[in-house]
Amino acid sequence: MLLTPPGSATGISIRWLIAAAACGLFVSGTVGALLGTSLLQRVPAGFPGIAVFAMLAFQPLLGPLIDRFGKKLAMIAGPTAAAASLWTASSTQTRGMAILALVMLGLGIGTLGTAAVTLVADLYEDPKRKSSVLSLAGVFFGMGAGFLPLAIPGLTASLGTAPVLQGAAILTLAPALISAVLRFPEPRHPGRLPLARVVPHLRHPLVLAFGFLLFFESGNEWILGGLTATFLARELGLGTAAASSLQAIYWAALVLARLVLSRIFLHVRPGTVTRYGALCGVLGVGLLALAESDITAIPALVLAGLGAAGVFPATLGLAGTRFAEYSGTLFGILFAIALAGGIALPWALAYLGAAYGLREALMLPVFGFLIIFFLQSFLDPALRAPRAVGSGLL
Repeated sequence: MLLTPPGSATGISIRWLIAAAACGLFVSGTVGALLGTSLLQRVPAGFPGIAVFAMLAFQPLLGPLIDRFGKKLAMIAGPTAAAASLWTASSTQTRGMAILALVMLGLGIGTLGTAAVTLVADLYEDPKRKSSVLSLAGVFFGMGAGFLPLAIPGLTASLGTAPVLQGAAILTLAPALISAVLRFPEPRHPGRLPLARVVPHLRHPLVLAFGFLLFFESGNEWILGGLTATFLARELGLGTAAASSLQAIYWAALVLARLVLSRIFLHVRPGTVTRYGALCGVLGVGLLALAESDITAIPALVLAGLGAAGVFPATLGLAGTRFAEYSGTLFGILFAIALAGGIALPWALAYLGAAYGLREALMLPVFGFLIIFFLQSFLDPALRAPRAVGSGLL
């Protein structure tokens, strides 16, 4: 059910708000991918991680700010800050300015992504509808993160790094410009900053379960979306171009699956999608670890993409329904935990790969998908249980 029907007297257009959120997620995926390509060439080695840590540190505060001031401000301020950081990075010659640009990038793109997801989730009450639209919006994130970066090396070679970053900065302003002319729903808690709700949410068993589920899902997505090409090159002896092309198969499967799941979520419980997706991911990563050629790697990557596709929209749909009153605060917490997984698990896989080999290290995402399956199996009956009387969080 829509919280605000299209064409109502409020003047709020649901379709245009979803379009703004989809544009924001596309930009988030694209700019996030730039950290490993053009931007990496403009700043000292290792510095791009500053943006990720800035994003992680700001998330717990960002959620209450969104609940207090609403999504519109975040949808304008986030991409504006990110665009300014990219433009600065295109010309900076000093280490201090590079650090400042990366901090701004992390804060800006984290604000945009969290606001876009919160906006979509808040437009609907039913968890199936929430997950459906989140899955559809997630298609655009996958397109930005998986496909556009394939063109960046060629663009950088022909145009140079600075023009590519400046073009990305202009693109990043698109969701801000769209959001500026739209009318948004009112803030959840205008007039006060609900920081006091952060600690109770952090202690809540369901929030912790949702968070750890996304911890492993985010870690698995960062591994499969970012380190697969390294595995294919080292273990199968593929060239850089061939390995990158095969990695794109994972992103293609994920994007197409999210498109299909946007319809399936309307008829199937989100938790069911998560559980079957986790098992599909186990099978896909397991086959990838055993692959001996590019031919055998292709179905493994397809299965891995299919398995990962539904977990984020399903989980956010369920969590956003259960804790709708403080959706911004909730998503800020969940995204912080997810980002921690995106940092920790790829690092752990690299360590295990160096110690035992990359094939053996792929058991880490297999383990992650199994944890997701069991956490969702715990969440399903907990979410169906009656809410406790007198609990402000349930």
